[in-house]
Amino acid sequence: MFRFPLVIVGKLLGAKIVIHEQTSSIGLTNKILQYWADVIVLTYESSLPYFRKKALVLGSPTMKHIYSISDYEHLLGYLKKEKSRLLDETEYLEKLKWLEDQKNTSPILLMSGGSQGSHFLNEQIRPILNKLLQHMIVVIQVGENEYYNDYAKFTEYLKALPAELSQKLIIRKFVYEEFGFLMKKATLFLGRSGANTVYQVGLNGLFAVFVPIPWVTKNEQYTNAMILKARGKADIIDQDRCTSEVLYEVLSDALQKAQADTERKSLFSAEADRLLAKEIAKLAV
Repeated sequence: MFRFPLVIVGKLLGAKIVIHEQTSSIGLTNKILQYWADVIVLTYESSLPYFRKKALVLGSPTMKHIYSISDYEHLLGYLKKEKSRLLDETEYLEKLKWLEDQKNTSPILLMSGGSQGSHFLNEQIRPILNKLLQHMIVVIQVGENEYYNDYAKFTEYLKALPAELSQKLIIRKFVYEEFGFLMKKATLFLGRSGANTVYQVGLNGLFAVFVPIPWVTKNEQYTNAMILKARGKADIIDQDRCTSEVLYEVLSDALQKAQADTERKSLFSAEADRLLAKEIAKLAV
């Protein structure tokens, strides 16, 4: 709601107002601000019925490295251009190169639970990691919660694994510029279903298993996840039934679906930033 006074003051001063709805429905702030907006931009067509004024479905502006980095050399060039701190992590970069080399020999599961939802997924996947690692590589962004200390738990788990399995498990507190590269190399994605995550997964044509956060307003994450499920690109597990056993079964089934999708086409536009800039430029005329 912090945008509300900014928009109202701007309108009173004669400014043009553009609002963008990220989610698959409508947020409370945009529900109010739509009446002051000169241009309304949506990520998903499913949001159209929630707006009382004309709205444009343009997609979600997304950083280019999320969808454009196709291989390790491309990633390395991007990191050098950005003077990324990842360049100092030689061992991790070697692991990413190794990951690229494994793409055609082993399926790859990428898990990212986001800032709010990592712990639950961490707790559900750890008991089944040994079974998963028997037939796939697993990359996990575990987050860092000082109360639960998930990263330390996974680090200890990794140390206890036999060598043939430990090499197939990659643990990171967070992923940054390499996230798009990881999605390109992954066979399957596991995570929450925030608006940006769903869009980025769909942009990369990646099959996903989503466990929506149930306490988000209006069950927004579930409706986000349904966008990819309706296109045959996702399975959904309600959190209250997401035990480790259920998660293993769903992941095993989803992996078969993902491997059967040999084309892996992007589902969303990568031109949202350019299209949005074009609409804003029209207001300046």
